[in-house]
Amino acid sequence: MIITGNIEPQNVLTKTHRELKKGSSDSRHPFRYSSLATHNPETNEPNVRMVILREVAEDWSTIIYTDARSAKVEEIKQLGRAALLFWHSHHKVQLTMKVNVKLHQNDETAEQFWSKDVHGPARKAYTPLTAPGTVVPSPEKAHDWPEEFSMEHFCVLECVPFDIQVLQINRKEHRRLRFQRNEESELWEGQWIAP
Repeated sequence: MIITGNIEPQNVLTKTHRELKKGSSDSRHPFRYSSLATHNPETNEPNVRMVILREVAEDWSTIIYTDARSAKVEEIKQLGRAALLFWHSHHKVQLTMKVNVKLHQNDETAEQFWSKDVHGPARKAYTPLTAPGTVVPSPEKAHDWPEEFSMEHFCVLECVPFDIQVLQINRKEHRRLRFQRNEESELWEGQWIAP
């Protein structure tokens, strides 16, 4: 468990951040895969999908990769915000982060991650000839790639949280903390809230 006894909110924040960082480097860690929720303003509908956590900075900013042609990128362009949901089955902890998202495509940040982290067959995920979400006559028609892989459609989502909630599931005595960033000091302020 992450929230135990009379633990101080800042200690919960530290422990949770440590687990999140583990999730970015260990492919078997429960926080490696998360749900990314966005909103489509044209249809006024929410959308959610699984994404892979690639990196976590000391300020809690997280890195996710995607194909720039995907619906999530267009939805993020419209609103600039999204939400991430993580579940740690061993600790019985749910982590929710509301984030402002910076999109990086064909810039220095995208080039840095493409060069250091996306190699060989992994590049196929960002280079199919058919854009994600396109109707195809059969599944194999979605699996055509160019002769050479380029980073043209590779997009880095830099997710900067402004609201973090940690929910500890513990039989009938769940505990929940909400942290919000104080913009002046950039420090996280935590408060207990009803689960």
